[in-house]
Amino acid sequence: MKKRILNSIKMIAMLVFAVFLYAFSSSRSANRKIQAVQMNFDTSTNLLVSRPDILKEVNHFIAAKKTKIGAIDNKVIARIENKLLENKLVAEATAFIALDDTLHIVVKQKKPIARIVGSSNYYLDINGKKMPLSKNYTQRVPLVYGSFTVDELIALKQLIKSINANAFLKKQLVAIYKKKNNSYEFEGRLGSQRVIFGTLAHKEKKLKKLELFYKDSWSKKRLNKYKTINLKYHNQIVCTKI
Repeated sequence: MKKRILNSIKMIAMLVFAVFLYAFSSSRSANRKIQAVQMNFDTSTNLLVSRPDILKEVNHFIAAKKTKIGAIDNKVIARIENKLLENKLVAEATAFIALDDTLHIVVKQKKPIARIVGSSNYYLDINGKKMPLSKNYTQRVPLVYGSFTVDELIALKQLIKSINANAFLKKQLVAIYKKKNNSYEFEGRLGSQRVIFGTLAHKEKKLKKLELFYKDSWSKKRLNKYKTINLKYHNQIVCTKI
């Protein structure tokens, strides 16, 4: 009987000691301070978003590294991430505190696929949505001239996606012009001629025709003889000479 009581007392003492250690450890953890802020981007080059800009937004929450770890709970982490996502150049943002008391910020920037030049200038991202120009870096993407509605931007995204899927045309086409009735014209690197593409109907067939025409004309050294290359007609290409 006495042995059972003694064992119970030992178990209670061990439990109390464990609770004390946990409380002591939690108290020390809560009083630790952020030692550094480490920023990581999904790319090491062509940064549209600058590190100083990100740090400035983060410092709003951590008071220039003086904030105690215990004050950075999941709600604050979520607020930091949401604050970073307010930057229209940021696609994804993740924040976490490592064991060495470093606040890690992982940023994935949006990817532009075209630059729209018109009444307003902006990038078109891979989702067919507007994104602002960057003051830090100018992305090398095709220039697109004209004004676009939301639906027209989605259609333009599909056109550029088709062009980028063709390794030859991706390098060749440098500018796109939106004309009346949602028709398009292209400007290429190989010559000064204008490509009259027409509407986006049957765009895959038109792009294939253009690729074959470019390769054939370039090999025969006659590409610079043309002023326009018209792809609007079914199963044929109509050209006008200079």
